[in-house]
Amino acid sequence: EIALKNPEIKVTMIAPVDSNNTVYAEKIYRESRKIANLKILDFVLYEKIDEYFSNSKIFINTSVEEGFPNTFIQACLAGTPIVSMNVNPDNFLTKHNVGYYCNNELEEMNRVINSLYNNDSLYKKYSESANDYAKKYHDIETNIKSLEKLL
Repeated sequence: EIALKNPEIKVTMIAPVDSNNTVYAEKIYRESRKIANLKILDFVLYEKIDEYFSNSKIFINTSVEEGFPNTFIQACLAGTPIVSMNVNPDNFLTKHNVGYYCNNELEEMNRVINSLYNNDSLYKKYSESANDYAKKYHDIETNIKSLEKLL
């Protein structure tokens, strides 16, 4: 839907096929071929996933529900703002200004994506906040020091 509404934006979707619902997956893949600005990948090696986060302007999470997604940390490490359809654990996105929570509203998601995509200063604000969050809470050196104190 986002790719269809925004033909000027290149969208890469990484979506492993759900073995419990292959009919739905096949439909998604078949329909995606009709959308020129959409590329779907079934799988990306862990060693290569950071390239996708680093080369993305925005990370879009469309999960129906999750705990705290590792992909949020990966996006923050890359300084990639997050736009999430349904997931905002403990108001993480808004509390740390790393992205937007769309409360299952597709039109809101589309509006937010366009705002981030077209407003460089807004994008920079969220990108820097995402990177600051990652440095503050997920820096390896900081976490090693904390672990050393615990030990």
